[in-house]
Amino acid sequence: MKRLSLKMALAGMTWLAVTPLAAVAAPYCANLLDENQIAPKYKRLAPVYSDTASGWIFSSDQLDEVYEMKREANELMVAIVDKVRSAGVELVIMVPPPRPLVAGSDVMEAALGRGADFDDQSVSDSFQAMIGQLQATGAIVPDLLQTARSAPVERPYYFQRDTHWTHFGAAMSAVALADEMSLEPFDTVDLAALGAYVEDGSLSSIVAATCDFVPTTETSNRLDFETVTAAHGVGLFGASYDRSVALIGSSFSDRNQRDEYQFSDAISAALQVDVHNYSVSGGGMTGPFEAFVLNGDFDETQHEVLIWEFPYTESLNSTSGLRQLLGALRSRTETGGQDYDLSLNPEGHAELDLSASPSSSDLLRITTENTAGEHVTIIVTFEDGKTKKIKLNRRSRIPTDRRSTDWWVDLSGWSHGAVTNLDFSFDKDVDFGRVVVREIHDQT
Repeated sequence: MKRLSLKMALAGMTWLAVTPLAAVAAPYCANLLDENQIAPKYKRLAPVYSDTASGWIFSSDQLDEVYEMKREANELMVAIVDKVRSAGVELVIMVPPPRPLVAGSDVMEAALGRGADFDDQSVSDSFQAMIGQLQATGAIVPDLLQTARSAPVERPYYFQRDTHWTHFGAAMSAVALADEMSLEPFDTVDLAALGAYVEDGSLSSIVAATCDFVPTTETSNRLDFETVTAAHGVGLFGASYDRSVALIGSSFSDRNQRDEYQFSDAISAALQVDVHNYSVSGGGMTGPFEAFVLNGDFDETQHEVLIWEFPYTESLNSTSGLRQLLGALRSRTETGGQDYDLSLNPEGHAELDLSASPSSSDLLRITTENTAGEHVTIIVTFEDGKTKKIKLNRRSRIPTDRRSTDWWVDLSGWSHGAVTNLDFSFDKDVDFGRVVVREIHDQT
């Protein structure tokens, strides 16, 4: 790999002019780099890199270098967008960009060390290639990396010691969406402050638990969106708020179980529409969307636009979640199939042998008696002997009243022949009750 590129470093100086030189940088403490010294609840994020001179902190999950979708992920995203649009609903995808690229190469070199293998130009190219792929699906996808890089120093896009965007970063993102939709939104410089919000910092918590030192808190101004209107008073659906959009997102849209950073308010002001927020902090990339579909909101509320927000740390190339979401979307047109009862052993395992009559179905429904379980792993065996593993996941943060007893999974896109065996593993020590698998044969 290359070292941090000089080209990006020079570009970064336009918004990081006050960043101290990397030469005087130091981590908050050396233990942050040692997984064995980090508190158990944070081990998955180790090593954690920091720079006391600039104040930035980065967990390892924020340092991915590949964002461009592989073939399978790309095909699944195309199918997801097609399913949404076939219902007469426009899909917007918003991906808050990698914090390392927004912080700039000087900060990253200081935090990681001068010999670090992090090529910011390559990462930037990969992220923007992914954005291009998402745009090619037919979804509306603003390039938030360019937006974030244009944020002024005095109103940063990201917090330095928290994983999320600031209130101003959320507002800039909403304006970028309006621009992508050819609207003329408010100017962010016209936003008045309503008072300071103090951010303790999710990354600061790791430092506090590891270094016995609490970094300085950060502040971000809450913003007054009631004082700004679209340039011509006409928004996405004309001059009225009679039609609405749905926001389905992560903690960027639902921090602390509320829209802490006012993203839905910013969208409402930028598009001049009512926004219904179905986001779930900690719900993952697809969890809130799956819940939105399976509990009936997709059909009952009749929003004309869905805004799907998920951060860059959620990899689209982890395709199990996409298959779970696509299966949920396909469930809306399910018309028939064949049921099989599963008998789980004490380890939560069951097998469905279809070798006598291989299945050509590419959609499965798994129905349980309750919503207690969070994981289902399926190993699919095909006629040619190939196997595929799919890991279904329903995070604990998804509220109980928004969970379904049905798990759907898409099996399309593979060219290995019919399915001859399905091997299931459910959460051990969780009572799923009666478990029924249906292979769907008819789709409308």
